[in-house]
Amino acid sequence: STASLRIIGKPDQPSRGTAEPEMRGLYILLTLNNDGGMEVLKYAASLYVNRPEIYNSRPVQLALSVFRAKKDYNYARFFSILRSPDTPYLFACIMFKYVEQMRKAALRIMAKTFGARRKDTGENFYDKYSLRDLVHLLSFESEDEAREACQH
Repeated sequence: STASLRIIGKPDQPSRGTAEPEMRGLYILLTLNNDGGMEVLKYAASLYVNRPEIYNSRPVQLALSVFRAKKDYNYARFFSILRSPDTPYLFACIMFKYVEQMRKAALRIMAKTFGARRKDTGENFYDKYSLRDLVHLLSFESEDEAREACQH
C-alpha cells in the first residue's frame, strides 16, 4: 500500500534505518487483517525473494508466526507468543489488538471440544476445564475477567 511505502519503503530496497527487521515485523503485525491476510502474504513473498536477510530475521519470523497462529485460530500458540519474555514489548502491544478476537475464537473452539455429545445417547457431555488454566491460556488478568468472558 502507499502508506507502507511511506513508512518503511519498498520491500526490495534497503532502508536507511537501523532497525529495519523490527520495523518490517511491526508492519506485518499491523496489517494482519488487511485484505484477508493477503497483504501479509504478498509482503512476505516479496521480502523472501528480494530481501532474504530481512525475511529470515527474528522479528519478521516472529511476526509471521503470529500471522500463522491468528490465521489458523491457534489460540494456544498466539497467547504463548504474547506471554513469551522473548516477544518484544512493542510486538506484544500490537498483538493486544487481536486478543479479543482470539479469545472469542478460543472459547468457540473450546465449547465445541468440551461440550461434546455422547455418540451412543446423544446427550451433552461436558468436560471440565479449570478457570485458573483458562486465565493462563488466554492471558486474562483475573479469574473474574475469564468468568465474565465465558458468560457472554
